[in-house]
Amino acid sequence: MFFIYFIYIYTHTDSYIHYASNHHPATKIGIITCLKKRAIGVCKGEYFKEELQHLTSTFRSNGYPMKLIRKALHKKKKSNDCQTNKMEELTLCLPYIKGLSETLQRTCQPLNMRIANKATDTLRSILPKVKTHLDSYQKTDIIYQ
Repeated sequence: MFFIYFIYIYTHTDSYIHYASNHHPATKIGIITCLKKRAIGVCKGEYFKEELQHLTSTFRSNGYPMKLIRKALHKKKKSNDCQTNKMEELTLCLPYIKGLSETLQRTCQPLNMRIANKATDTLRSILPKVKTHLDSYQKTDIIYQ
């Protein structure tokens, strides 16, 4: 007699960037809006409301304030009509520094300068990779020697 067992392993942890982490606020809002766009494309009408409730509870558990979640989930898409009338902007790519980057963006906005923030180098990206890689001829007959 044979028994078949099905084991369902829930692998997705709903862990995203925590609200208290040192990331640009636009990055945090971008995660919410990206998942909202994904839900629009994937969910059928009857499940969309349920998916928005799941996103709300997920971001609440990641420390996001309810006001920010509601604003990001219910924000309408801007039209691109006003984009064509803008003067050409200069874009600067600078590392994100909490407090300074926001002030710099507000200061440069009237001067038609756009600041794009990038993540700073992490310890992981600076340290060398210490794992040694075997050549292809050394990888043969490893299991059955």
